[in-house]
Order: sequence, then structure tokens, then C-alpha cells
Amino acid sequence: MTSAQTQPTPPSTRRQRRRLETEVRLLQAARALFLEKGYDETTVAEIAEAADVAYGTFFNHFPAKSDLLAEMGAHEVADISEHLSALAQGAGGIDETLIALFYSFAERLASASPLERALAARSQSVVFTGAPEDRDRDFQHAFVSFVRHTAAAGRSLCLELAQLNAPFLYPQTGR
Repeated sequence: MTSAQTQPTPPSTRRQRRRLETEVRLLQAARALFLEKGYDETTVAEIAEAADVAYGTFFNHFPAKSDLLAEMGAHEVADISEHLSALAQGAGGIDETLIALFYSFAERLASASPLERALAARSQSVVFTGAPEDRDRDFQHAFVSFVRHTAAAGRSLCLELAQLNAPFLYPQTGR
């Protein structure tokens, strides 16, 4: 999915809906297999089998397994952008909002399994290493909108950076 600013129109034809459904099944099957076995140990054939599609159908949607991983990362970036937008609309000061943002990410990481963290890191590295400019712009736009909205609402940043030196930022060192 893309961020709200560039969200595509829903598929209108039966063919478009079926294509999207197949793509979603491939993404879901791949995620489940990556979390079970790891990215490198999962084959395209296993993903196609788990998604109940022919091996060649996989390549109608993704040129390679790495492209599927990049799409997974793009979905994660879109989720982060939407989360930023939702936080910007909330009440409270910008400092509380930023702390809520950091806590939500810290909680997500803390509850994730090692394979989930590895998969997220790998998909994000693919997205940001070779990210198309529009994905970068979408993420930047979401963050800039977040800052502008909170400023327009009269919120001010009261915390010094030193005050953000909290345990949730450094869970292993306890700083």
C-alpha cells in the first residue's frame, strides 16, 4: 500500500481485483514462510505453493523474490507514514506525540521475534537502499505534514534532546 497522499484507486475490473488478490496472497504466503524459515531459505516455488498459484504466476507479479521483499518494505513504509499522519491529528503536545511515536515503535520491536526483526530490517534496507524517489517523498511528506500540523495546532517542542535519553531508546544499555 502507499501512503494516503498517493493511495491508488481501488481495482474496478474483475481482472484487476483478481490480480490484487493474487498479489496479496503471494505477499502473505511469503511473509509467513520468511518468518518460519528465513528469507534466504525460502524459495519462490514454496511461496507460489503456499499462495496456491502456479510457479510462473509469481513472476507475473514480482520479477524476483527480492522485488517481493521490496514490496513488503514499501507496505511497512506506508504503514509508518499513516501512523505519523494519525499521530499528527491527535491531541496533546508535540513532545507527547513524539514520545508516543517512539514508544509505539519500541513496543513493536520488543514484541517481535528475532525473525520478524530480521525480516523488517532486510525489507527496510531494500526499500531505502534502492528506494524510488516517490517512496522517499511520501515518507518525507508524511513527516513534514506531521511537523507542520503539530506546529499549526500551536504545539511546541518542550523536551530537550537530552530528556529523550530514555530507556526505551537504549533497551540493552538501560541509559
